[in-house]
Amino acid sequence: MVKSQESRLKLAMDQIEKKHEERLKHHARNFEYEITKLCDVAKVYHEIIVEQFKKVHDSINLKVDVLADAITKFMEYHTSFSTKLDAKSKQDSKVFEKL
Repeated sequence: MVKSQESRLKLAMDQIEKKHEERLKHHARNFEYEITKLCDVAKVYHEIIVEQFKKVHDSINLKVDVLADAITKFMEYHTSFSTKLDAKSKQDSKVFEKL
């Protein structure tokens, strides 16, 4: 009788262990599935962020180019104006010298 109880107890313990193993395998599969989903989401977000970064980068480069052109034109105008002003000042000083 003790041996039959031992065998039933052992059988019950084996069944419990198998159920635990199945649960662990199930949790592992669910975990792997969740990781795969999160990796896919991370890839999509990465693509979106890279795309937005490129747009901002291109926009900044365009604005820098516009500013560089404006500064160049300003410097050309300033140089031209300064040269004309210097010439005018020299002419005016000659007129005042004659007086």
